[in-house]
Amino acid sequence: MRTLKLLFASLCVLAAIVPTAGFAQAPLQKGFHYDLIDPAQPTDTAGKIEVIEFFSYGCQHCYHLEPSINPWVKQLPKDVGFYRVPLAGGQWAATAKLFYTLDAMGVEDKLHSEVFASIHGDKSLSGTDEAGFAPWAAKKGLDAKKFADVYKSFTVQSKVMRAAQLASSHHVSGVPALVVDGRYLVLANSITSYDELLTLAGQVIEMARAEHKK
Repeated sequence: MRTLKLLFASLCVLAAIVPTAGFAQAPLQKGFHYDLIDPAQPTDTAGKIEVIEFFSYGCQHCYHLEPSINPWVKQLPKDVGFYRVPLAGGQWAATAKLFYTLDAMGVEDKLHSEVFASIHGDKSLSGTDEAGFAPWAAKKGLDAKKFADVYKSFTVQSKVMRAAQLASSHHVSGVPALVVDGRYLVLANSITSYDELLTLAGQVIEMARAEHKK
């Protein structure tokens, strides 16, 4: 069983990941379980512990994380705020624009998993062929012209630029990546499954909560 590692030389985690059970909760070690983000970044979820999932629709490992992270998010405590930021550099810029277009049209939650399934499942959508986005959206019940207009809008472009800035300021260059409270980048040195990654993220959330209480 290979260990999941964030390979910062690439834009997507490359190691194979398989489900496993019995992940031991050891005391967290800086540099092994998490890295400190220096300087710590301001959060957008006032009064809550913020968790950001940096991802890309073009990343197969982000796709395989979906079945685990969706129920995990639903079970997060009320003092935890979660949101997603797409990786927006280079080849991932097009799918970042796709994410923010769907978000602007109010259907991102509904179609998020379907984008992944269309790219990595039935291959009916290419993550790099922007010309295919509007026809795909039309098949999902959206107005193709409105989609195209929003996709090209200044608002979406600004959000993509902001996403790139967030990835840089949070020291993220590989996905999937989880950042807690603007201060902790969860590492995958000891991880062999997606469930273990989320268990570790839960431990880091607890650490952040303890810091808040000091």
